[in-house]
Amino acid sequence: MKKQLILLIFVILLTSPLCYSDPIMTVTLEPESSIVYPTNTTKMGGHWDLSTDPWTFYPEFFTSETDDPLGPFSGQSVHFVGTAISGSSAEIYSTEFPKSGLIYRYRLDFNQVVDISSIVVEGAAFNFSWFGDGISMLRLLDSTKNVLTFTYTFGGNSFSTQTLLTPGVTGQTFYLDEFDVSSDWRYRSSIVVNAAAAIPEPASILLLGTGLGALGLVAYRRKRK
Repeated sequence: MKKQLILLIFVILLTSPLCYSDPIMTVTLEPESSIVYPTNTTKMGGHWDLSTDPWTFYPEFFTSETDDPLGPFSGQSVHFVGTAISGSSAEIYSTEFPKSGLIYRYRLDFNQVVDISSIVVEGAAFNFSWFGDGISMLRLLDSTKNVLTFTYTFGGNSFSTQTLLTPGVTGQTFYLDEFDVSSDWRYRSSIVVNAAAAIPEPASILLLGTGLGALGLVAYRRKRK
């Protein structure tokens, strides 16, 4: 019995850290995405304090750290152009959401099947539309570009955090895109995709099965004795 217990503990310790390895994500920018401003471009936003009389405006300044559209995935801020600027993907927003502009469309490829629980986007110029003038939306699409889930975004020209909850979303390839009515700039400083492995790795399952098989063999031999 002592040998069996020791073997069982060994199998558990050996396989538990391997069964669900951290997924690796590769991000690709799709060609229909908007262009970006050069590195170190500064745009002014801000917010109003409505508790004062008269109202007080507090400016906020946002400077891009890179001109790489993939920058937000590594915590580097970037300025995407707005709907009034040439290169803002009019061929997309004119068909899907008139008067809104596609900021970006990323392809997310994982090395294994994953469960995505949420996507968090930080930045400024999340400008919600009014009176049918467009739409501001963060979406997750499947590998064939069918919409899985979405959320409307709003934060104005102040720094804010937008969270897209994605319960029950499982797959290996996704598309993440965002539409916004901002006419000049859209500042995005961070994009975090919270994903976990959906199934154990085959090698880990084999290792676990081998260990349990050995445990069964020990029990069988002990019983025969």
